[in-house]
Amino acid sequence: MVNVVFISMEMLENINSLSEKIEAMLEEYQQLKAKNEELEKRLESLKEENEKYKNEREAIAEKIENLLGRLP
Repeated sequence: MVNVVFISMEMLENINSLSEKIEAMLEEYQQLKAKNEELEKRLESLKEENEKYKNEREAIAEKIENLLGRLP
């Protein structure tokens, strides 16, 4: 028994069109993934910077409290 599969030109064009769309979506996904990784690194950097400034503010506040404590 022989199975014959008939694919019309329209079906081939649709398959090709979908394939191109999938490739474009994959490329866009890869670009977005790279951008996301870049943004995650930037976020981590900002968190570290924020922690540094937070520690500096706390140290300054402590110095101010010590100075105020010395006032008559």
